[in-house]
Amino acid sequence: MPAGVIDLDVRYLDAVSGEGVAVETIHGVVKNSLGVVIEEITPVAETDLSGVIYYARDYDVRNGAKFPGLFLTVDWVAVRYGTVLPTFSKRYDYRPVTVEAASATVMQWDPSTDPLVMFYEINRTRAGETAPTYVGRSFGPFFVDRTVFPNEFEARSWNYTATPFARTPGTLQADGSDYRALGTQSSPLRIWRSSAAVCMVSGKVTDITGGSGVAFYADRKWPEVIFAVHPRATQQLVGDKYLMPEDVSARVALDGSFTVILLQDTIVEFRVSCTYFRGRFVVPRRESATIGDVGIEIIRDY
Repeated sequence: MPAGVIDLDVRYLDAVSGEGVAVETIHGVVKNSLGVVIEEITPVAETDLSGVIYYARDYDVRNGAKFPGLFLTVDWVAVRYGTVLPTFSKRYDYRPVTVEAASATVMQWDPSTDPLVMFYEINRTRAGETAPTYVGRSFGPFFVDRTVFPNEFEARSWNYTATPFARTPGTLQADGSDYRALGTQSSPLRIWRSSAAVCMVSGKVTDITGGSGVAFYADRKWPEVIFAVHPRATQQLVGDKYLMPEDVSARVALDGSFTVILLQDTIVEFRVSCTYFRGRFVVPRRESATIGDVGIEIIRDY
């Protein structure tokens, strides 16, 4: 399958013959990798050597705001002989479209200092508009909006906000959800249009016990993970552009986690503030990665 589309299939088997059988009605509830319900779909019956199989072919997953990550799930519900069959959940992996300059607005902000934060809700508005447009959710202080705009002016006319939310188990809010907003909306510290494919690199800083190292900085210097272009390769080219050697900082959250958005295929050095730990790696050719996956070369200065 090409990037950005996927065939969603489901088959119900006869208990005796083991072949696929037809059902009276069937529909599926599509959820993205964050568990957010996207829409309800109705597949079409087809027949192969194993009997009846239902397909929703060429399902579009190119909108990165709706479909972050590398998979989605569908909760299939069917009726046979007048009986509602048990809901069947199936995961489908797909290959996302590479982030292009014309369709990626990248943003990053400081993580909330509230330990109850579960996710951030991203919205955008334009001048003269009062009702915000929902863009998506992020579990970290970063987001890539891959909405395709007709031109660069249109893309830059939007203002983005990020609102932290907390889970309230057993307590429903006025809108029926079990989440509540923590504090007010905040604008991203950095927001830019990407000129190449990007990768969201995440990791975690801990102390020797495995707990968050953040609580141990009595001098109140908030720890950061600082990234920069490898000093011996400052003339790296990305497309037709040279990379600058300026540092980019990722603020560490209360649980020790951090995330940074970096250009794919670049050689990067990083260091953890308040420590002597330094390393370098090549940013992989994928949309997301963890520090443990990128093959770090530790820099030893002692």
